[in-house]
Amino acid sequence: MVEIDPRKVIKFGTSSFVISLPNNWIKDHNLGKGDLVYLTKNGNGELTLSADKKERKIEEKPISLDIANLDVLDIKRKTIHAYVNGYNRIIFSGELNKRQHKEIKNIVSYLIGLEIIKQSSKEIVAKDIINFKDFSIEDVLRRMDNLVRAVFEEIISSIDKGINNETIKEIKNMDKDINRLYFLMWKLLRTDVNDQTFSDYLKITNLDLIDSWWVALSLEHIGDGLKRITEIMHNENLTKEEVTQFKNYFSRMYEIYAETIKAYHTKDVEKAYEMQRRRRELLSQLSQKTLKTSNSSIAKSYQELKILLGANHSIARLIVLNA
Repeated sequence: MVEIDPRKVIKFGTSSFVISLPNNWIKDHNLGKGDLVYLTKNGNGELTLSADKKERKIEEKPISLDIANLDVLDIKRKTIHAYVNGYNRIIFSGELNKRQHKEIKNIVSYLIGLEIIKQSSKEIVAKDIINFKDFSIEDVLRRMDNLVRAVFEEIISSIDKGINNETIKEIKNMDKDINRLYFLMWKLLRTDVNDQTFSDYLKITNLDLIDSWWVALSLEHIGDGLKRITEIMHNENLTKEEVTQFKNYFSRMYEIYAETIKAYHTKDVEKAYEMQRRRRELLSQLSQKTLKTSNSSIAKSYQELKILLGANHSIARLIVLNA
């Protein structure tokens, strides 16, 4: 159990305040009159007192994965699990053939900051080289947002001429990058939860931590939904009217998304309310069009747009709840 030792704040001079330190703590750290102590402020505004000034070092946290009898999906799941849970040295063991070597290299390259440092026929070792000082939660969210916008714009520019193989390939690559950033976000936030000293690096409060995870999850869902729409519409022969209608609805979805994200960063509650209203209007129109259209691909795409509106609503609702 954590001991709570209340101390009274004493006014000292004209501009300072002091508190007394427990005698046992002073003895435990061999401190005396005139020695320096160090205060660190974390993301929640709390002060941590330490007897020496040290850079926060990340302890090695290894995990060994026996992959001899695992398929590529199981290897990927186990690797991602290790990555987001803070294991910074992942050891793949077993009799590894050339195919498994290639699969592991692909999986490792998929995760930001993870690099192979050793490999043999029986073992591959990957190390996490992420420096938490190089990242901010807001930066990761903005990078995810930029990619989502790029996918929206790529689809809009492709609707008239049709979504072809090249468009599919480009969007899959962007969705892959969105997922990579989402796993990085997950890793950063889980590390912060498990070790509060990292709050000083990430500069984020516990409430902001929860909000950031929620927004990142919504962005990842939107990215997946956009990819599904391109797969549904791939090489579809649409009438001019169908192209015009779909482009109109899709462009409105993009506008709602862009304004919602802007409202999130600026904490604009009124804008969030407006986007919720526009979402309801578009949702109603999409429901009516889904029932009337005879084109199954258009109907499926409208259903996906409705799912995207739901993910977008999660962000707008977060803005309102935090008002």
